Amino acid sequence: MKKNPFSEEMSSELEMARHEFECEKAKLLGDISSLQEENYQLKINVQIEKSKTEKVQKEAEITRKDLRDLHLENKKLRGTIRNSGLGKSSTE
Repeated sequence: MKKNPFSEEMSSELEMARHEFECEKAKLLGDISSLQEENYQLKINVQIEKSKTEKVQKEAEITRKDLRDLHLENKKLRGTIRNSGLGKSSTE
């Protein structure tokens, strides 16, 4: 039986194409794995930043409440001073 040179050539080309495909597939799987890891890290970073933002927002709200309380206290003290006559100078 005589060997078909075209069959051997096609088989060789097919094997080269299969090898190239497998190499590209391995590369893409590595890229996907890297992207998944990066995505995971970014999600962690987002959660950390959200947590920090929430903490700062809570602190800001506490500070606003404290400032409001101080403002009201100051207003009351000014009224008390005015009503008691402590704020007047001796020439008045």
